Amino acid sequence: MKYFYHFSGLFQKIRALFLPKMDPFQTKQGYLPGLTFATRVKTNSLNNRAQFPSFIAFFVLLGLFLPKNPPTLLPQKDIRADHKHQMATLAEARTWATTTVCSSTQLNIALMYVNSNSPNPDPNSNPNNTSPGFTWYADNNGYVTGESLIAQTQSGPTINNTLVNKSGSDQTVTYHITDPDSQTYTETVVVKPEPVFSNTTTSTCSNVALNFTLIPIVDQPNPTQPEYGVSGPTFSWVAAANGNVGGESTTAQVGPKLTDKLTNTTLTDQVVVYTVTPTGGNGCVGATFTVTVTVKPEPVYPNNTTSICSNVALDYAFVLQNYTTANPDQPQDAPAGNSFSWVAAANNNVGGESTTAKTGPKLTDKLTNTTLTDQVVVYTVTPTGGNGCVGQNFTVSVTVKPEPAFSNTTTSTCSNVALNFTLGVSQPDQPNPTQPENGVAGPTFS
Repeated sequence: MKYFYHFSGLFQKIRALFLPKMDPFQTKQGYLPGLTFATRVKTNSLNNRAQFPSFIAFFVLLGLFLPKNPPTLLPQKDIRADHKHQMATLAEARTWATTTVCSSTQLNIALMYVNSNSPNPDPNSNPNNTSPGFTWYADNNGYVTGESLIAQTQSGPTINNTLVNKSGSDQTVTYHITDPDSQTYTETVVVKPEPVFSNTTTSTCSNVALNFTLIPIVDQPNPTQPEYGVSGPTFSWVAAANGNVGGESTTAQVGPKLTDKLTNTTLTDQVVVYTVTPTGGNGCVGATFTVTVTVKPEPVYPNNTTSICSNVALDYAFVLQNYTTANPDQPQDAPAGNSFSWVAAANNNVGGESTTAKTGPKLTDKLTNTTLTDQVVVYTVTPTGGNGCVGQNFTVSVTVKPEPAFSNTTTSTCSNVALNFTLGVSQPDQPNPTQPENGVAGPTFS
């Protein structure tokens, strides 16, 4: 700021206030101000001396008001040039605002004229964000991409870079702005990292609940983005419907794991795609990623029954049961190359059942019914598909029918006399300790 003093006018005003009769010359008609001396006459010198203290007071007061170091007066054009230089120097050091954004978010910073009337201007006090005369560029930050560097000076009233933070911590980008009046200032942008994950795949067997943890997807960071770059991310996820799969969540769920229990109702692999949205602990929402789940079919069989006579070995093949219609929820005999394990529940009236687990494609126990009535042995079978999926247990209930059993016996007859030995009626009334005598009504003999 330059000071201008019009000393002549200032002096006249102060003179009028403090020295109304200081002029030692008066005309005959009275006081005549001005500088015309030819018509004036000298008055009594005593009056002049009486005014001398007021004259001294005038100069004392003048010394109080004048600056101790008065500025050098400049021509008008030099004053304007010096003012513009000083304002540009002030504005260059100004950082008007600090903007905080999440990574991958486009900036929308409106540029403003520098308010030259204030050493610390408020850009909103004189907005003009429609002029194309602004230029701006950013300082380089090696952990951030998307900023317009000095070699890429941009013109326009808005900073609209999309900044991507490639680190796991906050990064700063400084912009230098020049307004249409060639005055400059800076804007600081803090770029918070976003949680970023790669698309991934997994597989599960039908009818088994997923337990897929979203956070530890990969061990190494993505080359361009950190994996789970922000501590404490949370997730929301939703599945795309598959008509051949049941159990997928088609409305958004929240949590660190995929937990749906998916059921494949076909004989072939099915795919369910989950879209996951991560949100970092810093509040930044990351780009969505997908988890593609392959749902393998499981071998599924209905409960079944069969029967056999006592003391005859079973020959019941699991995979040869010809189920022509699929179970409403699961296919029968789904994957090729199924294997089976099976075990029988003990029946005290039957001998020969396997009460410890066996493996194989058939039931082969030789069951002995020690009573006079039918007995049932229940087998629990666990199928495992060729794809490694363990199916649901099913049962095979075996009815063991009693057999007619007789002890060896003797008789005698004379030669040339016809035998008349009735089978089945000459035996004891009580059953054999290990087999019933005449266990089945109406036996026939050969």
